[in-house]
Amino acid sequence: DTWITAVLRDGNDLQHAPEQLKKDHDVVIAAVKRVPEALQHAMGGLHHGPECLRISGNWDEKNVTHSHTEQVILSMKISPAEQSTPYAMQFALAMKDDTYLGQFS
Repeated sequence: DTWITAVLRDGNDLQHAPEQLKKDHDVVIAAVKRVPEALQHAMGGLHHGPECLRISGNWDEKNVTHSHTEQVILSMKISPAEQSTPYAMQFALAMKDDTYLGQFS
């Protein structure tokens, strides 16, 4: 299938794929492995699924207890949902990987 080939080549092509492919678990996983930001184009609840969130780098399964009393308030919508922007997803990943801010995730 042409769409599947396109998505496997460039995960961003999921954005333009038919709805049925945006709901297909295997297609979404393949896209997110190539381009984590492609998760925002997933449908059918896949953008909130643990496997997709892990692969995109948005969810760690580790249970961390922090000794910090500081709190971070982030006033922007960061969601892997389709309404989110690629910048929000990139920011969330960068924040998670940041040495200091990553302590609060």
